[in-house]
Amino acid sequence: MIKADVELYDKLHGQLMTMKTQFDALSKKTPNDVVNEFKIGLVNKLLVDINELIGDYKPFPNFEQFENSPRVFNSDVLLILAHYLTAMSRFKVANTTVEKSPINTDWMDTIETWNTED
Repeated sequence: MIKADVELYDKLHGQLMTMKTQFDALSKKTPNDVVNEFKIGLVNKLLVDINELIGDYKPFPNFEQFENSPRVFNSDVLLILAHYLTAMSRFKVANTTVEKSPINTDWMDTIETWNTED
């Protein structure tokens, strides 16, 4: 990993969290509504970018993105986004080191550092 990967992770993780929050709201309201082409395009772009970054940590080896069909529902997207959120967390754990903080306060007793080559 390089520092640019860490910046990309932060960007994609934020987008994934926002996307999951939005689809969570949609799924609570209408879980079986079909996701429109625009939203599927945004979700697919995000998934492709995440797959490229996390590689073997992706949650389903044979899943790359949704097909653009009238059979993708809000609840389907939410399910996949939740799994990708877990995969991103696994990727981060595998690429960071956690150490005891020299400050050692109640609210901050460890420091997490990305393992980068640069």
